[in-house]
Amino acid sequence: MKRHLARLIVFVLFFSLFPAATVPQSAMAADPQTLKIRPEADKFVDDLAGHPKGESGPLVTQDHVMFIGYEKAFGIMTGAIRFNLDPIKEHVIQNPDAKIKSVMLSLNVRGLEPKGSPPFLDLFGSDHDDWTEDESRALPVKGSQISPRYPVVSEGRQRIDVTSYVTPKLEANGKKATFVLEGNTVSDDGTRTFFFFNDSFEENPQYDNLPGSNLQLTTYRHPIIQSHSPRK
Repeated sequence: MKRHLARLIVFVLFFSLFPAATVPQSAMAADPQTLKIRPEADKFVDDLAGHPKGESGPLVTQDHVMFIGYEKAFGIMTGAIRFNLDPIKEHVIQNPDAKIKSVMLSLNVRGLEPKGSPPFLDLFGSDHDDWTEDESRALPVKGSQISPRYPVVSEGRQRIDVTSYVTPKLEANGKKATFVLEGNTVSDDGTRTFFFFNDSFEENPQYDNLPGSNLQLTTYRHPIIQSHSPRK
């Protein structure tokens, strides 16, 4: 009993004399911060024309939407989206200790028409950022593929990880990020297989709870380990 008591006294005295020498205190990392950027330009094209303001969907509430896939009456439908990266750079400058955790391309899918095979998205990057949001059928030349055959199986937010594409652009002081979107080029029954999502042109005030596409940046801060010298 005396031995146990003696050990306890020694233990208490040791930690009262050297509290910080053996137990460093850690300042926990702040919660992740999220920044959302709307496109500065987007359009889709079919076999007939370019659609810089999108087109009407099947429902009256589905105005200004972009179609990706195949429709017998209009052919193959593809699109492009461009983002200005300046807001991300400003965020990084204002938060120098923040590290990029992820960058996601977020599409608000309003509907899909699967006839046989489900709709999918082939997402590419592009180094051609000087394209025009107009009614021509011209789209920027696609570059490396970012996400092959991303399945679009339901309505709602679809988030595709584009961190590996956007981060090098930021490190190279790039000013823009362009994405080229492709989908199904045929339909199993020969009619249509496509999905559609909100164009950024305009959001009807009656339905402003259904915003368009965005680029979503998430950053975090490293934990800071604080250590104190032992008292003398």
